[in-house]
Amino acid sequence: MHRLRSHRRQRRDLRLPYPVLNADRIWKAVDPAAPANLAKLAGAEVTLYTGDNDVIDHFTAIAARNVKSRMDTLRLPSRLVDYGDGSALAPTCDGGHNYGCWAAALADYVPRLQDSFGAKS
Repeated sequence: MHRLRSHRRQRRDLRLPYPVLNADRIWKAVDPAAPANLAKLAGAEVTLYTGDNDVIDHFTAIAARNVKSRMDTLRLPSRLVDYGDGSALAPTCDGGHNYGCWAAALADYVPRLQDSFGAKS
């Protein structure tokens, strides 16, 4: 029975990025989605963009929704643009992690950024 519990604990520990000697402390200190690090964004205007057309974007979509949820919990203003397959964002965007989507996201973001500078001056 003890061996079974030990085996389960080892399997559970393998899910951590660096389970040996607390090496994951490095990641935890800089994890951009950690509430302590998100709290440093108070007063900033944050916009997250993600699609869902390839393997990379499958995971960035999960991460973006996680960050948005945490920012909402911290009552930090943020905007999430989940453009899915990209068809609603731009004809050049296929929902992937590529220039066709990045260019469209940047074109959407720059006027918002300009407005935020104008509002503060």
